[in-house]
Amino acid sequence: IERLCGYCESLRAHHHLGVVCAQKKNKTITPVAVGGIAGGEKYIVKNIFFKFAFDQKLPRKPEQPEQYMYGGDKPANDKAMKAAAHDLKSAVQIFNTNVPDLQTPLMCTVDYRGYRLLCCSKLPLDSTTMKLGSNDAGISFVDECPELRDQVKRVCEALNLKEHIVIEDRPPVWGPGDMEGHVGRDGKHYVVDLARLFPPESLADTAVGRNIYYHL
Repeated sequence: IERLCGYCESLRAHHHLGVVCAQKKNKTITPVAVGGIAGGEKYIVKNIFFKFAFDQKLPRKPEQPEQYMYGGDKPANDKAMKAAAHDLKSAVQIFNTNVPDLQTPLMCTVDYRGYRLLCCSKLPLDSTTMKLGSNDAGISFVDECPELRDQVKRVCEALNLKEHIVIEDRPPVWGPGDMEGHVGRDGKHYVVDLARLFPPESLADTAVGRNIYYHL
């Protein structure tokens, strides 16, 4: 924990946030393509996985209008920052359920001059290790490990979260539709992408953009 927090704090001294915020063509640390849009741009430096929280455009067909993940018709970086904080809160709550042998990444957030990074320990995961959940916004859903599914169920029951339908005509799931469960290359069970573990409150009509993705 001390090493992770110490390195994240050193970001300020080494201006890595400035490197991250630069235009893509000027970056000396380039983002990595690991899938997903909601978490912002991703970077891996010294075995730490960084998510730079800013609102990104969603994929669209040519005839469709531009749409941002959190702001809808315009970017809302403050909402992307809220979602990054939710990821950390959810990891803490999962840890506190004490479900045996279910791991979450070690995490912290770094706020600097109006920007936020979510900093996570790099885990032994890749696209082949995902055994539960969805990594494509719910287009497909994987359920290949009964033991991992039971662990997530126990977490949800401890947090008073019910099994629910995420996509019509698909089986109900425990936890958010975009959470990923992995059996790592080390054989351990992990859950990641936890920002939407807890459902949003009843939303006001004045809420900004795609509010279900950033409200608690």
